[in-house]
Amino acid sequence: MKIHLGTVDLAGKGPGTFSMGTFKLSKDYRIDIFSSARQFLAAAEFCLNNGEIIEGKPMLLVPGVVCAAFACELCLKWLIYNETEEEVKGHRLTELYGLLSQDMQNHISAFQSAFSDFLQRNDDVFIKARYHHESELFAFRETEILQFAQFLVSTMESKNESA
Repeated sequence: MKIHLGTVDLAGKGPGTFSMGTFKLSKDYRIDIFSSARQFLAAAEFCLNNGEIIEGKPMLLVPGVVCAAFACELCLKWLIYNETEEEVKGHRLTELYGLLSQDMQNHISAFQSAFSDFLQRNDDVFIKARYHHESELFAFRETEILQFAQFLVSTMESKNESA
């Protein structure tokens, strides 16, 4: 038995077909993670209506928080790679933040006056949001994590332009 999931028509020729799959955007880690962070932010902004309550338009809260948190993670990984050329793993924002240079930590901590509390509160929001169904209670501040993702993408873009 063969299962056909469709084809991918990257050239734009031929009829539209169902496609499914993942594409690595670049063989270059730095380029790939940069682009992915921006795309996850765009998905978060879409899901969360860019933080606005719009009558008649629902917010996709959990998917939006997952995408925003993952954008934060990818941005921190890009910033670490930009400084050290090390590809790091992990989801905890506090651990990733701790791997940055002191100058970059100072820049990022300017995001919010009580940054230490913010970082602790959102340390594992990506993990908790993805597995919210396994918990009795999952609390998050969607606008806060979205704004942090926007701040980090902006920081990443400015560092990329100056490189």
